[in-house]
Amino acid sequence: MHNDGKRHLPLWLAVLCALFSMTSCGEWFEFEEPGSVVPTSMTIDSHDIVLMVGDSLRLTPSFIPDSVSLKTVFWYADSSGVASVHNGIVKALKPGEAKVLAVSVSGEQRDSCRVQVIDSWLFNKSAHYRYDMVVYASTRIDGLPEFSPDDYVLAAFVGDELRGVGVSRQAQGISYYEFRIYSNRPRGETVEIRAYRRNHTGVRLLTPTFAFDGETHGSLSHPEQLKVKQE
Repeated sequence: MHNDGKRHLPLWLAVLCALFSMTSCGEWFEFEEPGSVVPTSMTIDSHDIVLMVGDSLRLTPSFIPDSVSLKTVFWYADSSGVASVHNGIVKALKPGEAKVLAVSVSGEQRDSCRVQVIDSWLFNKSAHYRYDMVVYASTRIDGLPEFSPDDYVLAAFVGDELRGVGVSRQAQGISYYEFRIYSNRPRGETVEIRAYRRNHTGVRLLTPTFAFDGETHGSLSHPEQLKVKQE
């Protein structure tokens, strides 16, 4: 009897492994019920996003037809270590580029999203530069003259080099941003202001641009007017 148990042990192990595979992979192994509605296509709501290290964003799939019976989606991130994904929530891990793949439960519908991860806009290199200029500005993003600084980060760039971060301030009931921008050239460099919206999809360029000149631009009574550049 003891030996018979040993002979049947491999068979039981095979059955247990099969059951484990079916349950651990979730809906991959669910059988279609009669009358179920099968999707003809699946699309995720963003295909190209920019996130700062540590930030996250939820990707949402939609199906055609909308009345599909099973809307479970499996999510995968490539092996770069730049970003991870769990239940559609993409988290930025380190600077670089990654690809996130969404696969329908049947495996027949797929969509993907390019994820660009950038460093946080933290500027602590003022001692490396000889000159600075100041910009006092009011901003209008998405039609809103005021927005939470917790939601947006504004910064000054020369090319792709960070040269200063905007600080949200209030004085005399007026909300504004103060930019202290640095350079090793007394004048001439072109300065762009960019806006990053946390937990959203990307970086946006604001206008106007400025020519670095070591002077102060704008004031509380007459701030520079920054708004999103129209593409």
